[in-house]
Amino acid sequence: MRLILAIVILAILFASNPGLNDHQKAVKAKISQFIKKQTSSKSNDTKSEQAGKAILGLVGESMANEVVNEVIKRKDYFFFSLTTFEFNGNEKIIGIGIFGEVYISNGIEKELNNYVNKVKSNFDSPKGSMDN
Repeated sequence: MRLILAIVILAILFASNPGLNDHQKAVKAKISQFIKKQTSSKSNDTKSEQAGKAILGLVGESMANEVVNEVIKRKDYFFFSLTTFEFNGNEKIIGIGIFGEVYISNGIEKELNNYVNKVKSNFDSPKGSMDN
């Protein structure tokens, strides 16, 4: 009986292992959520800040979709799969797919925040200024 149960569970895992498209959709959803949070207007934003955030949101979503299709890969282990981010020869596991669902680590949000902070600091630094 245990053997039959084990075989049934393995068959379910195998049949419900998410494909690459599922992994990419999950990452896109996580990035989209991050972009919406970053570009949401605050009550004290000026009209130009609100417009800039709206444009940044649209451009960010479009760019994210293109980038995800290139750098998000799936490692298949038959009964589950891993979501990986591959860039410049480096690979990082950012999620797992099992039972038909893909779970993306919150660590991706941390990495996105780090990237946004680097961009902001470069933009705000005097070296990046056009006044020089």
